[in-house]
Amino acid sequence: RRCCRLLRYCLLGSLLILRTGETLSCRVEAIDETGVRVQATLGEPVTVAADLVQAVAGESVARDRVLKDPFDARRRAELLAQLRRSGGLAAVQAVVTRASRLAEKGALPPDVLTPVGAVNPGLFERSSEAAMLAVLQTLEPIVCGSADDRYAALASQLSASADVLAAFFDGDQSVMVMVEDAELRSNRLNLLAVLRNQAMVLADFSRVSG
Repeated sequence: RRCCRLLRYCLLGSLLILRTGETLSCRVEAIDETGVRVQATLGEPVTVAADLVQAVAGESVARDRVLKDPFDARRRAELLAQLRRSGGLAAVQAVVTRASRLAEKGALPPDVLTPVGAVNPGLFERSSEAAMLAVLQTLEPIVCGSADDRYAALASQLSASADVLAAFFDGDQSVMVMVEDAELRSNRLNLLAVLRNQAMVLADFSRVSG
């Protein structure tokens, strides 16, 4: 199995996260009182496609987040795998990645998870913008909450909203994001940025293969 990245903290009881092309393993590595290095595996390794490992624990994901709770990355990877098996991952990946690429042209910080204060509905010109906002408002309590099933709920809602989100880019009610009007452009970029930020709570979808 090809090792993609190994993060190591040399402190007592530090977490060692092994990211491989096929497995996501978590174990504790520590130095006991006699100076002997000991290891303990945290659960059985789970088989995960390489792109899904990168999506939940790759370079674009904050290292502190992965080290703080290794099982969190595992849960998210397994959810992505389930979404792929159900046939829903490709549509979500396509629209979120498209939104993320455009959102990079804006200035909204990655920690903004609510459209409140970032998006002005009064500037909407098409129904697809209002529909996008409705999706963000539905996702907000999920991504800002702490429920045990929030990742599953987020994955489910993203999958269910894929067609609505895609209509923002394509269809008779689609909009051009990079318009000359700076206010309109910023408002649309913020819509996409909030979507990017909310989706990132689950995974970096730009790392997911189609």
